[in-house]
Amino acid sequence: MPPRASTRWTTTSTGWPTTTRTPARWPARLAQIPGITVEDPETNLVFFDTTGTKLTADELAARIRKQGVALSTMGRHRARACTHLDVDLAGIETAVQVISGAVTA
Repeated sequence: MPPRASTRWTTTSTGWPTTTRTPARWPARLAQIPGITVEDPETNLVFFDTTGTKLTADELAARIRKQGVALSTMGRHRARACTHLDVDLAGIETAVQVISGAVTA
């Protein structure tokens, strides 16, 4: 098995991460939402904490589900989001906007 490359989620001046892979943009964009703490991802599964939003993961999931965005919850404040190969940049940006809107509502 080849060694895993270390991923750093730094962003450019436009707010997009320096990597060009679409799924890799997802954690960096989520991390820009106030109150969301993103774990360093190893796959297309992105785990994050909602404690700073004052919402439980279930509350956030319920708010965004109404707008067609789904995530899994794994405890009071832990959530999991997933991207697939068919998710493009527009889809990621839509999901980020929906999550951000739910956090600030």
